[in-house]
Amino acid sequence: MNRIRSKLFRWAATVAAALLLWTLRTAPALAGNDSNLTIRHAVAAGTSTFVGFGPVGPGCDATTAGADCTFFTSTFTASGKSEPGGPFTQTGTSTVFFGAGGSNLTFAGSVVTSVGAPVGFCSPTFLTAQTKYANGTIDLNATGTVCCTASPPSSPIAVCGPLPIGPPSTTNESGTCTSGTGKYAGIQCSTESTASTTDGVHFLSRGETLSTK
Repeated sequence: MNRIRSKLFRWAATVAAALLLWTLRTAPALAGNDSNLTIRHAVAAGTSTFVGFGPVGPGCDATTAGADCTFFTSTFTASGKSEPGGPFTQTGTSTVFFGAGGSNLTFAGSVVTSVGAPVGFCSPTFLTAQTKYANGTIDLNATGTVCCTASPPSSPIAVCGPLPIGPPSTTNESGTCTSGTGKYAGIQCSTESTASTTDGVHFLSRGETLSTK
């Protein structure tokens, strides 16, 4: 039981890390005048922390999970650099919606074990984050998918975890800015990002944003 809980926590951290990578890539984006559009590239590194499972009730404990749990939440922090834009830091919260009994999980691909069982799966994610630059902040929301990226093991759970979505895992997200301050007051943005983690705690990310500021 402790082994499974440990893997679940690592899995939660992995998702948060991947989601964080998405937010780090955010920057001012789409507005009405295409003459002002700017493509922004960013890279970042950070860490994530497991918060708990939910919804908490008789069949779902925030720490030990349970049959009625449908999601888990993690927080994350990161720092990176974008061009244009310069250095930034970021904080946020991510949620992985694996569904009752894993009902939201989908097969990650064609990788299978020696007996034909799938190695890993993917799960929907949702993220909120704030990115801080020297001249302003950007708040954003994003949705995406986190997937296990392990090689075929003798047992899927041994590598990808009990759900199983990793680590190791990769997260891909798309998002939009919801508000901004300073230079980024009133911004809009459209972002795409990819993040990866091998331990479920530390992650690396890269992304691209279409911006008007």
